[in-house]
Amino acid sequence: MGAKPSARERIIDAAEQVVLKEGASHMTLDAVAAKAGVSKGGLIYHFASQRDLLQAMLQRFIDRMEVRMAQSRARLPDTPARNIKAYIHAWFTLGGEYRRT
Repeated sequence: MGAKPSARERIIDAAEQVVLKEGASHMTLDAVAAKAGVSKGGLIYHFASQRDLLQAMLQRFIDRMEVRMAQSRARLPDTPARNIKAYIHAWFTLGGEYRRT
């Protein structure tokens, strides 16, 4: 069994779930706190504003894409198109649900 995700990670997970199920316009701090099972104060401890939470979601997406791109790039021959091929492969293997967020 893996390590339990931190409260910060659970909050980001919850924000992604709210966006997927209800749409970005419903991603309020109250909705995310309820989905994550934390108080609004607990959420604000980790993310002072909705903007901070959005930035964390974006950073997580970028981090995941960079890891996938590096993995793809390592398997491709060193050609001028290597980076774009790695990006395309990373994008399409990321998963449809995650791309929608």
